[in-house]
Amino acid sequence: MMVSFLFQLAGVIAAADPTVDDRTNSDFSYSSGSVMFGFCFLTLAFAIAVKFYIDHQTKRKQNQDAVPGFPSPPNSHWLFGHLIVLHSGGGGLRPDGSPKTFIDGYQAVYVKHADPDSGRGSFWFFTVPAVYLTRGKDVKAVLSASSYRAPTTVVEIHTKQFLGKKALVNLMGKEWRLYRSAVHKSFTPKAIQQSQHIIDRVGSVLTDTLLAQVETAPSKQLTMQVLPIMKMATMDVFGVAAFNFDFRCTETLTLSPVAAAFEYLGKEYTRRLKSPWDIASWWYDLPTPANRQYKRQKNIIRTFVRNQIQEERRKLATGNVTDEVASASSGSTSLTTTTTSDVLANLVKAADSEAAKEGNAASNDEALGDVLMTLLFGGYDTTSITLSYALYLLAKHPDYQSHCIKEIEAVFGSGNGQPSKSDDDSGSGASRNIGPDQLPYMKAVIMETLRLYPPAPLTSRTLEKGIQLPPVPNSEQKPQSLEQGQLIMLPIWCIQRDPHNFPHPDEMLPGRWVQKSKSSENIPGHSPWKDRPYNEGDDDRTSLSVPPSNETIPAGNRDAFCAFAAGGRNCVGRVLAMQEAVTLLASLIRRLKFELVASDYQVRPTNAAVIQQPSDGLPMIISKR
Repeated sequence: MMVSFLFQLAGVIAAADPTVDDRTNSDFSYSSGSVMFGFCFLTLAFAIAVKFYIDHQTKRKQNQDAVPGFPSPPNSHWLFGHLIVLHSGGGGLRPDGSPKTFIDGYQAVYVKHADPDSGRGSFWFFTVPAVYLTRGKDVKAVLSASSYRAPTTVVEIHTKQFLGKKALVNLMGKEWRLYRSAVHKSFTPKAIQQSQHIIDRVGSVLTDTLLAQVETAPSKQLTMQVLPIMKMATMDVFGVAAFNFDFRCTETLTLSPVAAAFEYLGKEYTRRLKSPWDIASWWYDLPTPANRQYKRQKNIIRTFVRNQIQEERRKLATGNVTDEVASASSGSTSLTTTTTSDVLANLVKAADSEAAKEGNAASNDEALGDVLMTLLFGGYDTTSITLSYALYLLAKHPDYQSHCIKEIEAVFGSGNGQPSKSDDDSGSGASRNIGPDQLPYMKAVIMETLRLYPPAPLTSRTLEKGIQLPPVPNSEQKPQSLEQGQLIMLPIWCIQRDPHNFPHPDEMLPGRWVQKSKSSENIPGHSPWKDRPYNEGDDDRTSLSVPPSNETIPAGNRDAFCAFAAGGRNCVGRVLAMQEAVTLLASLIRRLKFELVASDYQVRPTNAAVIQQPSDGLPMIISKR
């Protein structure tokens, strides 16, 4: 209003200037002096208005909590709120001389200034007041109450370019429920069971390839970044499981053209999200070198996805569904003994069924491609990041690694990586389905890895209706409620490292999730471990007086474990992701040794857009076990 008033006032002053000659022109005209005066006045007025707005926002954010009743950190920026601090702890260096990262920012905003009894607080997300929660019961209440995420313009623009307009991460309401239901139905028990054979084969091929390189190395060992290797493995698994296509990345230890295109788009997604000030990054139609390269790589993978959908539809129409897996090397097909997955077939059927209702096949084909891109994005980065951190943690904890080897040998036998003959009733030596349920200790290692290093360190919800938060134990604090429309941030990284949720949170303790099994100990083909049950309220999670050990640590708090999220927007592929991570990890460490490059090496997670990952690709020394 002030700016509008000042502009009107400037116009009146200029119009009243005595230099106006209305004898020769019926309209107002201005001398050069009056024009300059008006311009200067408008500039000054605009500057005053901007300063008034900045001062107002600064005082507003400094003198009150973002949300009343929820404490806020100080030093909020008038425009960006606390995002500058969240991004990198406000900049600067740590005591050890290393640069601050998002971990320091999370500590400064979500931990240091939270209410000590409830772990609740608020902060400014740009100019929007947001609440954050860090305790298990609060997290469970919010995730159960709402599946809605209000779109963030910056993220939405780049996500639509990368994954498509119908990407599951962008969809809301009825449309989201429709496509999520189709995806959920595609991950049938049959599809999950069939995927086990695919994961086994990829793990075996990757191990063989690495062993061959180890044998030819002069020192009989390799120093390699494990994150890129794990990405190749997850790409191969998804290629066969979803597309019936073998990218052969693990066979050659190089990315196929399609895999390389997806990797490029992912890196560009991160770069553009982290450079909001780069105007060219927002306008994808500008003829810049980066945008032209982006379009070329996007066309490669979109053409591939479109062709696979059309091929699957042709098979369904003719009833000619075989066990053919296309090869990335020649484009030809080769029959395999592996039963291919029906994930793509189920998705095509669901999309065609919806197209018949709406009469818009082209739109549903586009949506189907976007859904597949979303699934690839979800499985490619998250599982590979988890596997990389798991190898790092096992290298730091050789005692846990020895437990893993003991379990693998108990279940598989002590052979060359193939199950023993006793594993198969027919005596053919063929593999039975061995996954997380048969390898509980390995699963516990993955669970603890996900707790310590969740690939997605943050999630959010916007309440569709008001809720009342659970009472705070052992506190006289009055009950707190949140109104409809409230933005809520759930910092998964902090939640899973909160001592109120997980005592001794920075310690890797697989015993949170697993315990010794007396009934199956020393029984061939069975693990000497079993899943640890969790009974809410059986233990005091706030007590840190007992020295940490796998025997004394309380069972893992399922309410506070949210690496896969929960509620309506939980990870639809979580069962397959756990199966893939456990199986690949078991295949790798059974025949290979992964060691730290130095005894004092410490991994440094870095924020890569919506995920976090090792900043250096996690170099490790690989040798034969």
